Amino acid sequence: LLENNQICGLVKRNRIDSLKNEIKMWINKFEEFIEQILIDEPNEWGSVYNGMREVIADYQRGEVTFRDEYDSIKHKKISSSKKTWIDFFRENRLEVQFKLAQNYFSENDFSKITKLLDNLEKFLPEPNQPSLLHGDLWKGNILCAKNFEPYLIDPACYVGHNETDIAMTELFGAFPNDFYSAYNEIKPIDSEYSNRRDLYNLYHVLNHLNLFGQTYLEAAKAIIDKYVE
Repeated sequence: LLENNQICGLVKRNRIDSLKNEIKMWINKFEEFIEQILIDEPNEWGSVYNGMREVIADYQRGEVTFRDEYDSIKHKKISSSKKTWIDFFRENRLEVQFKLAQNYFSENDFSKITKLLDNLEKFLPEPNQPSLLHGDLWKGNILCAKNFEPYLIDPACYVGHNETDIAMTELFGAFPNDFYSAYNEIKPIDSEYSNRRDLYNLYHVLNHLNLFGQTYLEAAKAIIDKYVE
């Protein structure tokens, strides 16, 4: 899709008309994609989105655990929750991805990986209050309507630490500075957050390694080495 900063009014309004045809083209392609998914796998995708709705509804009722209902690799509904954020991030995020990516790593790599997983408490804090997360918050998943109202698309909702969504916004090119300033006014970003950012993003890098291949291997190893001597 078009860069969100182009669509969302960070360009002059007199350029909007020139974007309309391209926007319509991408909307049509997206609608065709969704229609094909619903034809090919209606039950699977229905259960996935029902699962995410359950997470949201429970969170709104105050029934909060660290939980998700979505397998990002198999694109299937799951049901998994943990009592602590660190256990959730270790078992539901990193361990799952490392297991899928095991053929990419050497025995020495796995020695470091084990050490990292066993010592997450040294690097990550428990949140004061769990947050409902988008789960895949990067530029490509933000669109704006013609009235410049922003919309988030393609969620992978779960309950976790708010810093993980912020970290994802910086993985593939950061959002505009105004975004972080506004966010910080509503929910102050901890001064130590930058020390944890890459560890949060290790999950997404591993996910991309499993989905798209070896291009992401060195990035994953660099993050591991950053936290394990």
